[in-house]
Amino acid sequence: MASRIRQPYSGMIGNRQPGFLSILDPADANITPLEKSSGRRSVLANWLADPKNPLTTRVIVNRVWNWHFGQGISNTPSDFGLMGDRPTDKELLDYLTATFVENGWSLKKLHKMIVMSNTYQESSEFQKASAEIDPDNKYFWRWNRHRLEGESIRDSMLETAGILNLKMHGPGVFPPPRVPFGPGAGVPSPAGPSRTDSGMPRSRLPASARRTSISASRGA
Repeated sequence: MASRIRQPYSGMIGNRQPGFLSILDPADANITPLEKSSGRRSVLANWLADPKNPLTTRVIVNRVWNWHFGQGISNTPSDFGLMGDRPTDKELLDYLTATFVENGWSLKKLHKMIVMSNTYQESSEFQKASAEIDPDNKYFWRWNRHRLEGESIRDSMLETAGILNLKMHGPGVFPPPRVPFGPGAGVPSPAGPSRTDSGMPRSRLPASARRTSISASRGA
């Protein structure tokens, strides 16, 4: 077997200019240096959010769909390239993406549209005839069972017990930490209520989460 000998490094090849994905935009990036920055990151951010860039919004929509259903319209949410899976329903992905852009990139409206759809409210009941046509449920003819988040389990238990406060808006809540703060445990959150004035625990949605410690209500 012949061995390949690495050639010695011969210096700089040349000045390489930043650019974008050549399949979408083959031209070099037009970068204007800022006062305290090279301007490269702002140019990249503007390109990602450009209405003429169809990739960013499709990836966002597919990831939100994947979060709700356990699988995306394209089942490779991290790979929209040639090696990724083709969307099972391209028209649906196009419609959700166009509506997402029309609504000003509002994730709240996108979530609402999905959870109020008939597809999201499908039963998990097995249907033999549908399974013979689409055994992997790529077209979402039934609801795929998947794990429920701890926050949702907690809120469901409190709702069943009739003690969940559904108050919306206002300041967030700061559950007390289970472990006292010590060196390297972070700085305590600002003083805030762990419950509302009624004494009923609020949902985990407006609760502050600290990465360096475990709150008292986490997993409760």
